[in-house]
Amino acid sequence: MSSNDEREDPDWDRADPSAVIGIAEGILIERYHIPGPMASALLESFATAADMSVIDAARWLLSTGRLP
Repeated sequence: MSSNDEREDPDWDRADPSAVIGIAEGILIERYHIPGPMASALLESFATAADMSVIDAARWLLSTGRLP
């Protein structure tokens, strides 16, 4: 694949915050086979533990593939 064919990473800072959180929750749902409310609570819990906002925790997950 040439460099022209490679897709760039999305700029999560410019994306709609509710969409970013929804995508992050979707990843958690798929990865851990948990219901939506549990994915939301998990994201909020990790955000609190890392002393960051939920949107920043979601961006972290989307950028790194890991929870903070």
